[in-house]
Amino acid sequence: MQSYGFELYHLLDDYDYAEFVVRWNLFRFKLKECGEDMSLHEWTDAYHFVRSAHKDAEVLLQLLLKAQDSVSSILQCDNVSIHTCVIHISY
Repeated sequence: MQSYGFELYHLLDDYDYAEFVVRWNLFRFKLKECGEDMSLHEWTDAYHFVRSAHKDAEVLLQLLLKAQDSVSSILQCDNVSIHTCVIHISY
């Protein structure tokens, strides 16, 4: 989306963007903790973190799909030349 000049905060409302940021940070933390627990052979704790991170990943995916739906791109080629194309993006 950055290649089109959009950031995630342009595509989601304030509440959804804040939820994405919080869940993303928790997701990264949980995966890090899972790795540390696995290295210490704390399998139960590692399993708890990975299951919890999976739930965050599901919500993150839904938020990303919502952002994707808010962008529609239309490729419109100029009649003068086949090589000249203009991309119109609306959200």
